[in-house]
Amino acid sequence: MDFSPRIDSWSADEVGAARRLRRRRGADTPDRPDGPDDAGRSPARTPTSFRRAFAVTVGVLILLCAALVVVAHGRGPTLASTQVDAASVTTTPHQQLRVFTDESVAQVRKEQVRMTPAAPLTVQTAGTVITVQFTGRLRSATRYSVELRGVTSVFGSRPATLTTAFTTARASVLTLDRAPGGGQDRIVRSRVGVPGRTVAYRAPGIQAFGALGSDLVVVRGDGHASTISIVAADGTTEDLILPGTGLVRSFALDAPTGLVAFTWTPASEPRATPRLFTIDLEGQHTSTAVTGAAARAAERLLAVRPGSLTTRGTARLAGDGSSVTLTASAGSRPVTLTRALAGQRLTALGTSPNGQYVSVVSAPADAPSDGRALDPAPRSPTTLVVDVDSGATVASFAGSSLAW
Repeated sequence: MDFSPRIDSWSADEVGAARRLRRRRGADTPDRPDGPDDAGRSPARTPTSFRRAFAVTVGVLILLCAALVVVAHGRGPTLASTQVDAASVTTTPHQQLRVFTDESVAQVRKEQVRMTPAAPLTVQTAGTVITVQFTGRLRSATRYSVELRGVTSVFGSRPATLTTAFTTARASVLTLDRAPGGGQDRIVRSRVGVPGRTVAYRAPGIQAFGALGSDLVVVRGDGHASTISIVAADGTTEDLILPGTGLVRSFALDAPTGLVAFTWTPASEPRATPRLFTIDLEGQHTSTAVTGAAARAAERLLAVRPGSLTTRGTARLAGDGSSVTLTASAGSRPVTLTRALAGQRLTALGTSPNGQYVSVVSAPADAPSDGRALDPAPRSPTTLVVDVDSGATVASFAGSSLAW
């Protein structure tokens, strides 16, 4: 049984009283009990309740942002990524390790950087990038770890330690393998400690060569006339302009500056004193006779040095070809690094750019010369790569004229 009052049974005075009561309470709905409307919708939210909900939402967001700031401030900067050329750091000085962080950091000092194995370095900071620059060349096939201590954000966060590591590339070498009897000579690319060889260029009459990045600068000759060419990695060649028809008597390439130095005699005067020329590979690819300071610089480039500088001192080849010795400093006693095998003699010496390895050409003691006009070598040569620290032979390649 329904005991609720029926509105339609109220008197006019009772209905009026109810309406006045609603108006005093601020109600603006039709004259019927509260609840869903005919379509089932709830009454519209009032401006006061909307402002209250908005304020709560904004407050929560502010608290979340503040919490994130507190967490970031307490954690300190973190490592985002790193960038380093693992091959160039072993062949070229002043290469960089770039460390990227997740926020801008305060200046990092050299004293905050610890590198293992140790190497001379400098450090610079710009925004989210910390640049560690290596003063010299790093060792090949070596794992380096770098630790940056006490790194803070520009807002003074808690100090953090950033740690990264990288492994340098194995040494890459080029050797000249001359064919007997006028066949195809080959310039062969190899890696120390890695099986396999790749022919970079082949042609008859290769006299000498130098590496220029992925390209080669090659001297060829037939005993009457010489050419100097740039051989691109795809095999295309460009002949450089020489003074005329004649023979190149000596050759050197300074890869960092792109300067070729050579001496030359005309074919019409083969016994004439060789003249000195240079070719600037960064400019016009034509030969220029040099004098004065330019000539002295070219002569230094062409000079045959009595020793090669390594990480442990100066390496020298014994005059009788029996051994290679190391001298740590002036006045110190030489130490034997390697000796020729029985029935062999050592004929030429070189050093890797980072001073980690010595290359030495070994050939049969009674081997005749190959008779080339430029850089003659004994027949059947083998180039040995010797680790300076251990004295162990770590690689051997057929051919001579090894270039790093």
